[in-house]
Amino acid sequence: MMLSRLLSGLAVGVIEGALLYVIDARIGVRVYRWWYDLTHRDPLPSDVERGFILNRKANARFSVATVVALVQNWIALEMGWLDPFLAMLTVAIEVPVLMGGFYLGPGLRNLWRRKDPLLDVVDQLESGETSIGAEMKRVTGRMTEALRREERPPAPSVEAAPGPPPVADAPPPAPEPEPDPVEAMRRFTKRQQ
Repeated sequence: MMLSRLLSGLAVGVIEGALLYVIDARIGVRVYRWWYDLTHRDPLPSDVERGFILNRKANARFSVATVVALVQNWIALEMGWLDPFLAMLTVAIEVPVLMGGFYLGPGLRNLWRRKDPLLDVVDQLESGETSIGAEMKRVTGRMTEALRREERPPAPSVEAAPGPPPVADAPPPAPEPEPDPVEAMRRFTKRQQ
């Protein structure tokens, strides 16, 4: 009983962290931009996408996880759901679990983005713009075309035909012989005198 509650609590914490990441990506970016512009002299560049969790370093994510865990445990204490000792233990466990969820958040965000094309097709089916058969035919055609592209042999690359090797007209000039180091030292010391 206790182990199942612990495991389900850990799973809920990871899912909560991933959901907070997705919510931060959708809403928190705008709120963070407003907050940043309010508290800094120079506004945040428009090409920067940063939230309270999104595109932040681990230290900032840790701070957010700590605040979320403290707020949740404070609410649980006020409602009488937890005693203070259990709340302290829960905070110590909940922060790393939320951090793990923050790192799983990008995967959940990618899944969230993929729902829009699917829901567009469902809307078209419900409105009668298309039928299941027509949609299956369209998807099958796209898959067939993708498979055919993979099966095609690559086009031979056009390379310049190798020409005859370069003909050497004359042998390279012989390098000058190195000066005798002893003689060089004698000349140098004569100049110094």
